[in-house]
Amino acid sequence: MGRLFLLRRAGRRNFKAGNIMNFLDQHGDSYDFMLVLDADSVMLGESIERLILTLQAHPRIGILQTLMIPIRSATPFARAMQYSTARCLPLYAKGMLWFYGRDSVYWGHNALIRAAPFREHCRLPTLPGEPPLGGTILSQDIVEAALLGRVGWEVGWMIDGGGSFDELPPNILAYGRRDRRWCQGNFQHYRFILAPGIRFGHRLYFANGIFAYLAGPLLLLLIVLGLAQNALGTIPAPDRWLCWASMGLFWFQMLTPRLLGLIRFSRCRGPSRRSASPKLVRRVFREGMSTLAELVWNLLIGPVIFYLHTRFIVEILSGRHVVWKNQSRNPREGVSWATAARVFWLPSVLGLLGAAAACRVSFPLTLLVLPVPVSWLLSIPLAVLTSDPTLGSWLTRIGLFPDALTTKELEQLGPLAGDTHTGRPLRLEPRARPRPCEHPSIQG
Repeated sequence: MGRLFLLRRAGRRNFKAGNIMNFLDQHGDSYDFMLVLDADSVMLGESIERLILTLQAHPRIGILQTLMIPIRSATPFARAMQYSTARCLPLYAKGMLWFYGRDSVYWGHNALIRAAPFREHCRLPTLPGEPPLGGTILSQDIVEAALLGRVGWEVGWMIDGGGSFDELPPNILAYGRRDRRWCQGNFQHYRFILAPGIRFGHRLYFANGIFAYLAGPLLLLLIVLGLAQNALGTIPAPDRWLCWASMGLFWFQMLTPRLLGLIRFSRCRGPSRRSASPKLVRRVFREGMSTLAELVWNLLIGPVIFYLHTRFIVEILSGRHVVWKNQSRNPREGVSWATAARVFWLPSVLGLLGAAAACRVSFPLTLLVLPVPVSWLLSIPLAVLTSDPTLGSWLTRIGLFPDALTTKELEQLGPLAGDTHTGRPLRLEPRARPRPCEHPSIQG
C-alpha cells in the first residue's frame, strides 16, 4: 500500500505535461527518477533496469530515451508503418545522435527522467496570444528537452537495448487526427527557435519540425504550378536531365534507408550459421518482399498525407485550432466508405484533374509527378482498404510485414503483444544482462 497513485485532476491544464508536473508536485520528493509511459506503451523489466543503471552512472543526463518498437498492429496501414518503423528507425536514431549529440530529442514517453531537474526547469509556459499559435503547448516533449538543455542537462539514448514498445494509429484518419495536433504544436515552436539560452541542436530541431509539415504543401504547390504552366505553354519544356536527376535523388532517398534496414535485419541470425541457412534464406526473401510492398504502400499513401498536411496548415493559418483529445486505442478500427468519401472527395477530384494535366506534359516530368494525382485519385479506396483488419491478417499469414520481436520479447510481452504477430519471430542473439550504456548520448 502507498506505492501506487491514481490521479485525476479536476482541471486539465497543460494536459499530459500538467499531469506529470502535478505528480511531481505531489510526490516528486520521494523519487530520484520517474519512468514516463503512454497509455499504449510498455517496457520490459530488463530495459527499465538498464535505464536506471545508466542514469546512475551518468549524472549529467537528465532524460534517457529508449528506441520504441511498434506492436499490436492489425490493419494494413499500421502493419506497413510498424514494419518500416522497426527497420528504419534504429538507423535514423543513430544518425540523429551523431548529428545532435547531447542536444537530442525527447519523444515524450518510454523514457527515464531525473525528477528534481525536470520539476524545477520544465514547467511549460502558456504562450501569449490565442490558439492555434498561442495558448497551451500541444507538442510539449521537445520543449521539455530544450528547457533541460538550457541549464546544462543532456538527453541520452538507449538505441539497442530493446524491450521498449508502443502502438501506432490503426488507419490514416486516426493518424491524421494525431498529426493535426502535432502540426499545431510544432508551429507553436517557432517562438523557441530564437529564445535565449536554447542550445543550437534544439533550435535546429524546432525548425526541422516546422519544415516537416511545410515540405508537403510546398512540394504540391511546386507540382501544381509546374503542371499549370507547362500545360498552358507559358514556359519552355523542362530540362530532361534535370528531371532525371530529380527522379534519381527521389529514388535514392526512398531506397537507401530501406535497403540499409533490409541489410541490417538480414544479418540478424542465430548462433549456428550453417543450421540456420535455410531459415535465413526464407527470412531474407520475406524481408525483401515486405520491403518492396512497404515501398509501394509508401508511394501510394505519401501524397495523401501531403494533402492532409496542406489542409492542416490552411486550418492553422485561418485560425482554426484543435484541443488535446484521447487517441483511438483500438488496433482494429476501420474506416467506412462514407467517412472516407467525406474526407477525401476533394483530393479525388484534384487527382483526376492532375492525372489529365500530367498526360499533357513531357514524359520525364509525367513520371515525376504522376504518383501524386494517382494517389489522390485512389485516396478513398486506400483509406478504406488499408484500415481493414481482415486484409491485415491475410498479409501476416502470407509472411508480409513480420514483427521485429525476439522470441524472448514475445514470451515476456505475452497478451500485450496482441494476436497479430506472424508466429515467426526473428531469432536474434540473446541480450546480455542489463548494464549501463558506456556513452548513451552518442550510442546505445
